[in-house]
Amino acid sequence: MSLSKLGITGSEKDYQLWISSAEKKTSYPLTGHEHPYGIKMSCIPATGLLQQQLEGSTSASALQEAFLEGPQELQDQFILKPRHSARNQARKQQGKVSDKKTVRKSSLKNWAFGCISRTREVNEHPCLPPTKTKQLFGAPLEDVCDNDTLPTPILDMLSFINHKGPFTEGIFRKSGSIKSCRALKKKLNCGDTVNLNDVPIFVISSVLKDFLRNIQGSIFSASLYDKWLDVIDQGNDEDKIKATQRLLDQLPRANVVFLRYLFAVLRNIEQHSSSNQMTAYNLSVCITPSMLCLSNSGSSENFTKQISFIQFLIENCLKIFGEDITCLFGETSVSSDNSNITDITDNSEKVAGM
Repeated sequence: MSLSKLGITGSEKDYQLWISSAEKKTSYPLTGHEHPYGIKMSCIPATGLLQQQLEGSTSASALQEAFLEGPQELQDQFILKPRHSARNQARKQQGKVSDKKTVRKSSLKNWAFGCISRTREVNEHPCLPPTKTKQLFGAPLEDVCDNDTLPTPILDMLSFINHKGPFTEGIFRKSGSIKSCRALKKKLNCGDTVNLNDVPIFVISSVLKDFLRNIQGSIFSASLYDKWLDVIDQGNDEDKIKATQRLLDQLPRANVVFLRYLFAVLRNIEQHSSSNQMTAYNLSVCITPSMLCLSNSGSSENFTKQISFIQFLIENCLKIFGEDITCLFGETSVSSDNSNITDITDNSEKVAGM
């Protein structure tokens, strides 16, 4: 951008942007971590840099000379230097760096274009590694669970959907606004408190599917993928249930906890399919891609088996996970009128004691 604005021909590889500070009485190159894309070089003429030196001259060489040298009275300047001269200057200054180990911060007012200086002396006083925020999305489930207890935001979303989903037509089939989904996901990932009553239910169900889809290693464990699909080829329903339970025993405990809650919600929705138009098959079609799809398993035959397996789990979840899953969310009282659904009591303390 600078080369073009100043009318300088040549490759950008031949030049480097430097910062000169009167306070530091030195200059140093921008190495990349400053990320200076926001610096508007069109502001340069307003400093008087060109006007004081050129007064009517428009030649490329004169522009370059004025830009590179500049008047000494300017406090802070951005300087475009040919890389060969920049390297020479860097070598000369290298011997001085060891004598200046003080890390200083410059106020926003003292830096041109609102930039904050970064020192080059951090090696002598290395900082401790930054503490990473514990991410809710995209991590192994056991990493975001506390003693096999699901994270509160996930329990809240499951509880909310279990409460209102049975009488919401197209739940898990209809998607929420992409913008609203991103906003909710960002708040949950940052640990912000969210009042779900202020969020559309389709946004909540979409974000829950997003969480499910991004569980690292898959909720069903990618290493067991083929074995899960083999369940549907077992003889009768009793054989399928036993095969499923054997595989559940191989999953991390946190994964089983989540599956119990999830299928309790799906069963509750399926029980009211006359109101929400979401049968066990319809639910499996909509939620299977978030649970049991691998990038290398996109054949239509595999997808059909995946859907059949999830449908089987929904229809037989009481035998597979235990009849007590109907009480995971506490006592629920619902009415056939979607607008008249009583509040439910979250019974999340049962998770760890299952």
